[in-house]
Order: sequence, then structure tokens, then C-alpha cells
Amino acid sequence: MSNWNVFVTFLLMSVASHYVNGQTDVLKDTGCGDTVGCFSNCPTPCNFIVTWTANGSNAIYTLTANVGSVVGSWLAVGFSNDTIMDFDDVLGCASDPNGTFVKYSAVTPHQGRPTMYTDTEVSLVSSSIKNGMQSCTLQRPISGEVNASNGRVDVSMSWNLLFARGNSSITATNSPNISFHFNNRYFSTQKVTITNKTVLTPPAESPAVPGTIPKPTGCGDTKGCFSNCKDSLCSYIVSWVRNGNIAVYTLVANVGQNSGSWIAVGFSSDSLMGNDDVLGCASDGSGTNNSFSAHTPVRSTPNMYNDTERMLTSVMFQDGVLSCTIERPIEGVANGRYDVNSSWTLLFATGPGSFSNRQLDIGYHSANRYVSSQQVTINQYIDVGAGVLSFPLVKAHGSLMIAAWIFLASIGIVLARYYKPAWTGLLCSEKIWFQIHRICMILVFCTTAAGFIIIFIEVDGYSNIQEERTFLVGHPIIGIIVMSLTLINPIMAIFRCHPGTSKRPIFNWAHFFVGTSAHILGVVNIFFGVLLTKSDVPYYLMYILGAYVAWQLFVEILLEAITCFGKTLDRGEAYELSSGDNQKQTTAVESSGAILAKRIILVVHCVIVAGFAGVLIGLLNAGNAKLDN
Repeated sequence: MSNWNVFVTFLLMSVASHYVNGQTDVLKDTGCGDTVGCFSNCPTPCNFIVTWTANGSNAIYTLTANVGSVVGSWLAVGFSNDTIMDFDDVLGCASDPNGTFVKYSAVTPHQGRPTMYTDTEVSLVSSSIKNGMQSCTLQRPISGEVNASNGRVDVSMSWNLLFARGNSSITATNSPNISFHFNNRYFSTQKVTITNKTVLTPPAESPAVPGTIPKPTGCGDTKGCFSNCKDSLCSYIVSWVRNGNIAVYTLVANVGQNSGSWIAVGFSSDSLMGNDDVLGCASDGSGTNNSFSAHTPVRSTPNMYNDTERMLTSVMFQDGVLSCTIERPIEGVANGRYDVNSSWTLLFATGPGSFSNRQLDIGYHSANRYVSSQQVTINQYIDVGAGVLSFPLVKAHGSLMIAAWIFLASIGIVLARYYKPAWTGLLCSEKIWFQIHRICMILVFCTTAAGFIIIFIEVDGYSNIQEERTFLVGHPIIGIIVMSLTLINPIMAIFRCHPGTSKRPIFNWAHFFVGTSAHILGVVNIFFGVLLTKSDVPYYLMYILGAYVAWQLFVEILLEAITCFGKTLDRGEAYELSSGDNQKQTTAVESSGAILAKRIILVVHCVIVAGFAGVLIGLLNAGNAKLDN
């Protein structure tokens, strides 16, 4: 191969090495850490680099990024107190498909659309776009403006750097029209000043993952925060700052890909919802947004009220995350907003929302509702953790119903139906099967009655259930029917006909029908109960309940088969209870093998249903939050 061929091959390989997925890498400035400060994602293929240096009283920033084949792009560096977009100053440049460049300055609300401002002291020194790389050099004074919250910040102070890019165009008046940034957004974990000639690289997780919310580093320092963050990632954040006599609240939450959602913070005197003031925002996901204020009566739909001094300053829905910033006066008003100079427990919830003729309709909140670990005021810039709103009486109600219908009734009904011939011994002058059956069913009545009373206390009467699954409104109705049947059956048993009388079969069938109906409806209502928001349990409890139903059916079918095919002498009177009767009566007699099989099945059945009940009660009382942790 000739030297020329070798040279061409080497040249082509060198050029190709600068392309990843068809995009050119940004070459890192060789003066990084020496003559200039640098922030980039090098030494991996450099997709971007920001350099800075001081020149007298001016700061010079050069932004370079791989924009690929995008025609018309903006690049920007942000100066932040933390690692997310949150009232930060932005310096950038934008181009259009014709190659025209403009500089711009902006302030970004919390994850909202940047607000452009005019800074006549910023100049675009140079700009270029070549081979998919866009670059611009900007000069601005080192010093900041007096009102830094609405203008440029002083870069002689320490700031975290943010970098992002996106599509842009330029208007006829030479103003940039910038679109939402691309997914790759970067932040520095170290703060720098204009004189720090350091080399910064973003952490590996800087590219944003859809639906994730990074925790602001300013929490507890420059702002107050209330969140459930774990390992610096959160499903929601409420942050607040005081701006004169105005309270500024920023709400951010992962609401999934719902077409319409609301998020809200509540101000409460306790840790329960009721008689609280609520501040929130809603979006339909397609551009219709609004803020709202409401009061929450005890266990009822919030009552909206009009607060003309409330202002929605920004709102955004992106990658399943809804965020908004709302301003309101700090002082309260009679029959309206609460005074946030006072201490309040913070509540947070999300739910479905929709708009009809621009009127907001908020649906029932989702399962996860959070309460702050302590009370706070607008003046306290502290980082507050969260617990999930719990309803101990609801948990007690559910636990009692599981114990009654999953454990006790499952044993008592099986005993009465299949163990009369198999367990003919006496206990306190009564058949053993009957004594155990009676004890089980008395406990079923007691636990059901206790659970029934507890839930009436919790909801202060009849529960008007509001859930996305509308069929769940039947839960209290079925509960009342179950309680009625549970009361009727023992009353029927007290007034039952004597064995051998002509009316006895009527009682037998009625007793069987009422008891079986109560058992079936009780289990169905437990299915409904675990779907209710207040139960706060993982959905897989439905599968555990399904496994229990399958087991119960299997046991009853198996016992029915043994009863049918076991050797019997006479089916006789099934409800003979006492041996004190001298009349000649016969009972069904089964083979010793069938009796042994039934007794083994009973022991296994008791262990299995006890296990089901124990697991269900344990998961119910643990709740989603503890299980997630």
C-alpha cells in the first residue's frame, strides 16, 4: 500500500472517530483548568463544553455543543443555587435555519418556561456552526444587577452551572423563540466563580430520566422544602420562599402520563384532611392550566373559593411531571386563605383533573397522600421529610374483616358442612364440630360488629365514597348487608326447629343460604376494600385474595368429593347436636379412611387460611410507604 493510501486511510479513520451515531464530538479546550474554567461531559465523546474566563470587569463565556443535523438551535448556561432549574439566571445564544445568531438572557421559574429580560450589557462576541457543532462566545459584566431575581446574577459569587440545548428560531424583531430543551440536561455538582479555573464534569445521572424529580440542593438553605426524596430522587417536592409580603410556592410531582392532573399542598392544624386550606394547580396536558384555592371539609369534596390575589406564574407538564409556581399573599383573609406566617402541617396530594369551558373539575386524589413531619411557617427554610397520611381506624376495620371472613368463617363454615359425620365426639354435652363451629361464628359476629362500628366512627356515619372506580361506592352497601346477614344467622340458630321435626330442613337450607351469602359477600367486599384509596395497599393484594378464593374452593370441592365417595351408612339428620335425646336417630357414618383424610385436610386448611389472613393483615397495616422503603 502506498504512503498516500496510508495517509488517506488514517485521515478517514480520524474523521470517523469524531462521529458517534452520525454526530461530531466537541473537542475539549486544551486550556481547561489552566487558562480557562471548563464544564463538559468529556473525556467521553464531548457533547458540550462551557468555558469561562474573566477579562477585567467582564466575564467571557463560550458555549459549544453538538447539535447534529438540527437546523436552528439554542445553547444556554444557567447559574443556580442548586442543581435544578429554579429561579435561575440564564445566558445563551440561539440560531435559526439561515445561520442568524442572537444572544439572550432569561430567568427560569421552577421547571417553567424562561422569562426573557433585556440586558444591554451582554454582547455576542462570536458565533459559528460547522459540521454539526454550534458555538458562541458571550461577554457580560461580572457584577450582577441590583434586583438579581429579575436580572443577571453576580458571577464573582459561587454558582452551580446548568447546561441545556434545544430547537430555536428567530423572529422578525431579532428575538429568540426557543422551544423546550432536549432530554440531555446537565448540572455541575460543584459551585464555581468566574475566577475559578477548574474542570467540572456532570454526574453520570445528569441526563434527565423521564418522570424523575431531582431534589434541589438549596433545600434548608435558600428555600424551604417538603418532599419524600430518597437518594436525591423524589416523586414530589413542595418548596417555598418569601418575597416581601408574598409567599411563593412551587409544586412538582410525578403524575404519570395522565391527560389531566392536579397537584396541591394543604395547610392543616393536624395531620388529617379536614378544615384545611388548599393551594394547587391543574393541567389537562394540552395547554389548559389553572391554579385553585379550596377548603376541605371533614371527609367531603373540597369547596373551591376565589382568591383574586393568587397568581399562577408558571406551569409545565413534561415527561409525566407536572410543576407549577404559585404566588399568594402571606397574610390570610377571613373565610379564605390561611396566614402562612403561622405554623401549619403541610399535606400533599395529586389526582385527576379536567376542564369544562375552562372550569376546573378535580377528581378524588390518588393513593399516596403525604403529611409533613413537623409544622412550618413561610419564614422557615428547612428541609422537611414526609410520612404517608394514615388512617388507623380504616386499618383496624380491614384487619377485623379479614380475620372474620378469611380466617374464622372459612373454618366455621367448612366444619358445619363437612365434619358432622367425621367428628361425632362430645365436648360439654355437644358435638365437637358444633362447638368449634359455634365458637368460630360467634367470633365472626363479634369481629364483624366491631369492624362495622369502627368504620362508622371513622367516617362519622355513612360513607359517601369518591373513587375513580365508581363501582367501589358499593362497598358500604355490601358492608351493611353482610352485617345484617351476620346478625340474622345466629338469631335463626337460637330459634331453630328440633332435629327430626318437619320444619327442620327449612331451617337447614335457610341457615346454609344466609351463612354462605354472608361469607361470599364478605370476601367480595374485602376485594373492594383493598382497592379503596384509604387502604393504602399494593395492588398485588388482589392476587393474594384471589389465591385464597381458589384455595377455599379447592378445599370445599375436595371435601365434597370425599363426602360423596366415602362409605356411609345413612345421611340422616345432619343437625343432631346433643346426645341427651333418647329418640332413635342415626347420623352419617363415613369410612375411617375418609374421616382421617378430612381431619388432615382440616389441619392443613386451618394453617393455610391463617397464613392468608396473617399476610393480608400484615400488608394492610404496613401500607405502601413502608413496603416501598
